[in-house]
Amino acid sequence: MILVDSKHKFLQLIICTSLVLSFINARAELGGKKISTHVGSVYSKAPHKAATNSNYEVDKITLDSGTVITEYVALNGMVFGVSWIGPAKPNFKEIFGNTNFDRYVTHVQKTASPRSRLNLNESDLVIESSGHQGHFFGRAFLPLEIPPNITIDEIQ
Repeated sequence: MILVDSKHKFLQLIICTSLVLSFINARAELGGKKISTHVGSVYSKAPHKAATNSNYEVDKITLDSGTVITEYVALNGMVFGVSWIGPAKPNFKEIFGNTNFDRYVTHVQKTASPRSRLNLNESDLVIESSGHQGHFFGRAFLPLEIPPNITIDEIQ
């Protein structure tokens, strides 16, 4: 009985741990909530600075690599744009989200290598990425989600 009870408690512990880790590993993405708010993510632990404009908030996150990710967040909390600059590319799947990342990968496979300049320009998603070893930069945004009175040039 004690052995069965121990196995049962161990299974409960594993299930609870898995659930907690799934919440901790939640991430932001274009169209989602900002990444700096996700407790336990590498982004929440990275130094960041926020500034608020009348129509949106800008949150700058510095990764351990030295790369700076800038999130453009509408007043409703949704990320409508991101930009990056630094010595290493950020985790695109993390900042684009699964759906947008899949579109990015498909575009790369059709048009260019991951090392060259990339321009994906669609009505609902724009991704511009460039750079070379030690210096990468780019931006991605959702044109249909940009708040009023904001130009795409502000996403940089």
